[in-house]
Amino acid sequence: MAGAEQNRLQSLLRFAVDAGSHGEDPNRPVTQVSTENRAWLNQAIQEYSAHTVDPVQCLKAHLTTIHRFLHPVEEADKNIEQSDVNHALTEVHEFCEDFDLARDLHQIGGFDIMKQCLDHANTEIRAKACGVIGGACQNHEYCQNALIEMNVLSCLIDLMNRSIERSSDDDTEKLKIFFALSCLVRGNERALSCFEEQDGFSTIVRVLQLNKRRLSVKTMFFIRSLCQEDAKYAKVFHGRGAEIQIMGLLKEYIDELCSDGEAEYDVEIEVILECLERLMANSEEAKTECCNPSYHLGSLLYRLKNRCTTDETAECVRYCDKILSLCFDDVDADDR
Repeated sequence: MAGAEQNRLQSLLRFAVDAGSHGEDPNRPVTQVSTENRAWLNQAIQEYSAHTVDPVQCLKAHLTTIHRFLHPVEEADKNIEQSDVNHALTEVHEFCEDFDLARDLHQIGGFDIMKQCLDHANTEIRAKACGVIGGACQNHEYCQNALIEMNVLSCLIDLMNRSIERSSDDDTEKLKIFFALSCLVRGNERALSCFEEQDGFSTIVRVLQLNKRRLSVKTMFFIRSLCQEDAKYAKVFHGRGAEIQIMGLLKEYIDELCSDGEAEYDVEIEVILECLERLMANSEEAKTECCNPSYHLGSLLYRLKNRCTTDETAECVRYCDKILSLCFDDVDADDR
């Protein structure tokens, strides 16, 4: 905060405290504000108001920068650099985390500009636009519906499929696309119906097949959450072989943990186990698949239980027992 503005605020605060202290003694007579103090107060308020930023005007200014970069008309537009656009997108993202400003972003044409950014050749611009979309529509039904109307969901699914095909070592774009997709569909039945119609669930399983740990964990958290909300999604994911991919990832984690006595326990394994348990509990077909002896799921889980002997790993053991009790009849009652 600039020194002058800070001094103004401190002076206003002192004035308010002094005025408020008169209320501590109910018998103390009320005094009128002096002409001098009234003039000072009016000037202080005017000066502070002059330096107060209107967030909607800031949003419009940043969107103008992005639009001019995407569609240069005048010579000055061509001088806008990508760093300017990256900064503008970052600022827009921060603003739209506010519930009301997210709605304002849509109403001033921001969603349309973000949609255009999804088609840009630069990866960073696409990723930042996905961050804005996800931030604006997270737990925000109005923004979710507005984006669905604009067919942004289809654009995000297509963008993720193209990003998967490029198989870059940098997962930044994929993580941002996944963030936008997850925020757009979760908690919104209309969006989830569109997601299924556009085969978005197959895209989610393709993300799992990349075997990228951060992406995989976020994907399994997403799958688990949907299965908790409605059992029908377990059947949807089973139809795309999700449980097979998850068991493969589980084996990798267990092999890594158990083959090295010095390996640190990773709580991410709990996300994998919980996701698998939800699929099995909500889909008989998924459970049957997981119990196929060729996957050696039982022996994997017992290996993991034997490695998890501390209080820190109690939750992991609990999920192992839940899966074992779902799959295998010969589990001892004490082990369940």
